[in-house]
Amino acid sequence: MDVTIPGALADHLSRADLTTGPVAKHPAAADLRIALDNARRGRGRTLAIPAHGTAVLHLISAFAEAILENRKLHTLSEVRAARLWIQRAGHTPTPAPQAAERPHRGNLADTVSCPACRVGVGAPCITRAGKPAREIHSRRIEALETAAGITQYRAEQQRANGGLSYGINHAVESELFAAYAARINARVQAPAVIRDEPSNWWTITDPASGEEVARVYGETYQDMTPRAEALPEVRAVIRKHRGFSRRRLLMSELTPAQLDEQHAQEQPPTPAPTPAGETENASRARAAQRLRDALSGTPAAFEPETVEDVEARHAAELVTEAEATAGTWRGQWIGEHPDALFPARPDREQGSLFA
Repeated sequence: MDVTIPGALADHLSRADLTTGPVAKHPAAADLRIALDNARRGRGRTLAIPAHGTAVLHLISAFAEAILENRKLHTLSEVRAARLWIQRAGHTPTPAPQAAERPHRGNLADTVSCPACRVGVGAPCITRAGKPAREIHSRRIEALETAAGITQYRAEQQRANGGLSYGINHAVESELFAAYAARINARVQAPAVIRDEPSNWWTITDPASGEEVARVYGETYQDMTPRAEALPEVRAVIRKHRGFSRRRLLMSELTPAQLDEQHAQEQPPTPAPTPAGETENASRARAAQRLRDALSGTPAAFEPETVEDVEARHAAELVTEAEATAGTWRGQWIGEHPDALFPARPDREQGSLFA
């Protein structure tokens, strides 16, 4: 059974270096090269290759996926051909997860520093010239075995055997390496310790026995001291020892009720809510009332006029108007000086108006 490859994708495969290029390391590269050599042209530019197993098809799908991922580097016909191949043959299957390599001296040596070349944890061993060493230094292996507990295990076995060494127990040492690797991973993945914060609560203790007498709230010790001295049990301690001991508590030392009270104290005061139906005039009236309260030293300027005040002011206006039109000397003077009450001439002294 032959498999038809779209023309533009076939041309792209023919230009690929399947012998010495990067794709030559693929297990199916040799089979794909043989299939392309034995292929024949179909309709148009298509290429029909003999079936050489699913590995060859998966490799062609990998080429098509690379074209779709880098569309700007390929022509429109190559992109269309790659999309058509994916629709027909499907994507490259996900590789099966590889089994994790068991811990051993080779992959655990960088977890300890090397006493020979003095490199730190995570760095490979180096030579005296500073170049990478071909092998791990023996002193680093010894440090690793000591950290994993293998050196201690060998010493115990040697003492149990009468001072004679009977060989290496690879199974036990492998288990010790696995346990050491688990400890290293747990140490790396351990969550950071949450830092405890000081609270606003204080504990009052007896200076002699150290027993807690009471707990008092206060942001500072100046705020806490009067509240503590007001408690009878604290006053008894003060009379007995002429003072008391205090310590600010941490958040983890508080009870749920004390935590709730601290959170309530830390909340900012909420402003007074404005009534929903309050109009603009009512708001202005409240502002005027606040202004009158602020200027309480001169209340007469803000007090409303009474009926008597209005009548007296109206009567004074009528008298002034009558005198201005009655032909008297006062009315004549008022008519001549409508904007000034007592004008004084510049060449006269003060009081000359009534001379």
